[in-house]
Amino acid sequence: MKNKKQVDGFDQEINNSLGEKKQENSNDKATVDTAQFGNQNIENLTAQNIASKENEAQEKTPQEKMEIALQAESESQQQEGEKKSENVIINLSRKGKEKTTVNSFDKFWLRVWAVICSIVSTIAVVINKGIKFVFRKPAPLKYVKAGVALVLIVSLVILVSAPFNITVNKEETLDLFESNLLAVEKLVGVDKETNTPIYKWGFINKKGVEKIPFVYNGAFDFKYGVAWVHVVNIDGARLEDYWQLINKSGKAVGSIKIDSYYNDEIPVSQFGDKVKLARVKHGGQYGYVSTKGQWAIMNEFADAGDFIDKLARVRVGSDTHFINSKKKQVGGTYALARDFCNGYAAVKSNSGKWGFIDAKGSEVKLPQYEAVSDFKMGYALVLRGNTYGIIDKTFKEVVPASQYSDMQLREFFDMK
Repeated sequence: MKNKKQVDGFDQEINNSLGEKKQENSNDKATVDTAQFGNQNIENLTAQNIASKENEAQEKTPQEKMEIALQAESESQQQEGEKKSENVIINLSRKGKEKTTVNSFDKFWLRVWAVICSIVSTIAVVINKGIKFVFRKPAPLKYVKAGVALVLIVSLVILVSAPFNITVNKEETLDLFESNLLAVEKLVGVDKETNTPIYKWGFINKKGVEKIPFVYNGAFDFKYGVAWVHVVNIDGARLEDYWQLINKSGKAVGSIKIDSYYNDEIPVSQFGDKVKLARVKHGGQYGYVSTKGQWAIMNEFADAGDFIDKLARVRVGSDTHFINSKKKQVGGTYALARDFCNGYAAVKSNSGKWGFIDAKGSEVKLPQYEAVSDFKMGYALVLRGNTYGIIDKTFKEVVPASQYSDMQLREFFDMK
């Protein structure tokens, strides 16, 4: 009896368990159908498995029925876990298919980043090929890319910070110690016969130490490594009086010796800023000397000016024109001309009128004035007939030269 009751109890438990599983599977099926997960086949297989297990249970012993019940419960839990996994995969799949919107700003920077990465990779590959060619073995590409990226970043920082290193309204500075030397004059003694003080020129460095002896009667500051000095030597009845170039050691540069003063005129000038030639007067004629102490343009001109804006004014006979460092004439021929100043040179035509030319020799203002000044602070004073006016660098008369007989600014412009 007892065994029969136990078997009946096991039967009842199996039936209850199978009924509950049927109900749960039915609920799961409804949920899946509602969510459109497509799990109909799984439900059918579950129902068939349960029915099969139920039929088998009726033919088995109580112990076998217990094992069948436990196996059915385990399979049910396994199927439930598979359903949950499938649901998660379906949800993830649906989310992946949803359209993700990216605004234009993000797209732009993504493209910029892609271009930068592409450039870095290309440069790194090229450099690595060069390394392989030289050393027969390539370097690790990732290190080459890192190096290229670092160089690009440093270059970008320098490029961005460069504008902040510009000094606004920078004033023109004077290099007092060209070649670390400065020409100075000092008292070196007293003439025994006349009891007059004797002054000589020499050169000192930034610390005030004498570097070239005080033996010259005159001196220019160094430029391009050379300097003009005035040499006067009296040897009995023999007198040497000339100008020559010396280097930083005080030794003569070249063999040219320029005649000394002509009516208190110093016969040499400083070298130009853009053309390394110095105007000299030798034998009564003007020419140009290089920094090597040699003739660059022979002394054959009746008058000449310094090289400014790569052009120099020279006079041949009664005509004046401009030449370049190769002695080639630039522009026209004029009755008179002045040296370049602030980008323009005043020229006087054979008709007696003044105008202006630029550094290319082109007449930017046709001769039409009785007199003109050089440009100063962007303006020039002009005289038309007996009335004064002012022009700017566009050659527009900002003050018309039509009614003013004089101006206080005339002294400021120093009209010649």
